[in-house]
Amino acid sequence: WGHARYQAARGTVFVGTPDQARAEYEASTLRRRSLQWFGFGLTLAMGVLFGMLWLLRRSERAYGWFALHSLTWLIYAYNFIATEAWPLPDTHGVQRLTLVALLLSILCILAFARVFCQATVSLPLRVAQGLGVGTALAVLLLPVGPMLSVARSGAACLALALFLFAVLTILRHAWRSRSAEALALALCVLLPVAAGVHDVLAFLTWLPGQRYYATPSSTAMLLGISFVLTWPLVQGLRLVVHFNQELRARVDEATARL
Repeated sequence: WGHARYQAARGTVFVGTPDQARAEYEASTLRRRSLQWFGFGLTLAMGVLFGMLWLLRRSERAYGWFALHSLTWLIYAYNFIATEAWPLPDTHGVQRLTLVALLLSILCILAFARVFCQATVSLPLRVAQGLGVGTALAVLLLPVGPMLSVARSGAACLALALFLFAVLTILRHAWRSRSAEALALALCVLLPVAAGVHDVLAFLTWLPGQRYYATPSSTAMLLGISFVLTWPLVQGLRLVVHFNQELRARVDEATARL
């Protein structure tokens, strides 16, 4: 039971000269392995960095949710570079873990959007969070069979819906506040929307092909969000440095007068 038997690894056969085959292989390796590992490393670095910042400044809850989103997204993204099912016993377990990590990461970005936009915990938000947790438990606990296949399809569609909910929350906040940080964040989260729609349709085998774009687009989104989050911190540090320089100049001036 599954989506085209989890889309087996055998792809299309390339026919051409040795030089053409070598060029195709190198391009495929760059796209499927090198760039994936590069994005994996960037996401890990951002998750650790903002996790440490949150530990030092617990009041900055947006840092914590962003770090948790980055770290749970790593589990999902590892599915695109893994070459074996280890440490899980089979591909069924990998599929369960991948979808649960996807749902958890989207729930984290939804919580991040609520904190960043200073939104209240509304009934639709509670319903969305409950659906996400319930679907994750279903994917994790249901036995292999038709019901699990339905739960997997539902998990992929729900993850996209929850992400769109977070995007709409951020867009509404940007429209109302018109602040530079909110507008920049809105631009960042718009990037993976088209990639997410494509990937869900490809996952459900409604679109041909086995190429997914959520991981590279999410890396660009995470870089943009990290810039938005660190900009106020940098501005604050600049104010502190300017204050220290001005204070030092005043002290030197007072000392010279004495």
